[in-house]
Amino acid sequence: MKLITLALMALSAIAQTIVSDTIRVPISGALFNGRIVIAAPSMTFSGNTYARSQATVVVSNGVFAQTLIPNVGATPDTTSYLVQYYPTGGQSPWKEYWRVPNSTVPVLIYQVRVASEPASASGVAPWQINQNGATVGQALVWDGASWVPGAAASDAGPTGTFTRTFTSSSLIFINNVDHGFGNDRLVVDCYDAAGARLEPDSVSIDNATYQIQVRFVPAQAGSCIVTGNETIGRTFSQTFTAATSVTVPNVAQEIGTPVFVWRAYDATNSLVEPDSSTTDISGTLIVYFATAQTGRIAIVGR
Repeated sequence: MKLITLALMALSAIAQTIVSDTIRVPISGALFNGRIVIAAPSMTFSGNTYARSQATVVVSNGVFAQTLIPNVGATPDTTSYLVQYYPTGGQSPWKEYWRVPNSTVPVLIYQVRVASEPASASGVAPWQINQNGATVGQALVWDGASWVPGAAASDAGPTGTFTRTFTSSSLIFINNVDHGFGNDRLVVDCYDAAGARLEPDSVSIDNATYQIQVRFVPAQAGSCIVTGNETIGRTFSQTFTAATSVTVPNVAQEIGTPVFVWRAYDATNSLVEPDSSTTDISGTLIVYFATAQTGRIAIVGR
């Protein structure tokens, strides 16, 4: 009895997440019946090492539930669960990939599903990197050709902000000498004197001088906050042409942080309001436009 109690205590100490859902077939809406085969990756999570394994779950009337070890935050950080669906009735099987967070409450399938298998190029643990001349306080930064030791960006708070206040103004200019970020990967948010959000008539950024122009119709009083980063590794910009949707994969890997803000700009560098957007747990950002647009997505890490 003592051995069983110890085993149960050890099991309860292992981080696990329950993925549960009711699965339907999208064409008819009927409940899914069949098998789901889950291939788990080799990984280390919360100090425990797990070997590659596989489990088969029989699904009847759409009811699915399975306990999995989280792989969001695991080492390496590019692992994914390969999930294959085998419906009854001779239909063709299909597959998808899951990234499972550490959660004390059950999560739904849409909360773990990712668009594609995460890239494996960054699967190097920090302790596997040689010093290579780095000194205390430095981090890996991209110099345009390779990763080298350099100054680390501060994570003590917001990446960087500049605030311009104004009174009864319809046109506001914020020069690069004011905000000091030295690039056009910027996010501009405006608020009235009471702190309520203001929607400008237009926002544009000069891609040569980095001057910001904010226009209000009618005139407004309040403040505009510019968020940016002079460390280019903490910002990212992706262009697009005649697109109604734009996918920016692995944002967290591009800018080195999972916390970020973004804005869409057209070909003239004027702010464009998207129809909607989504960001999944892997850091993939998808922006949707009601009509096709050409421009860029500016992202700033925080």
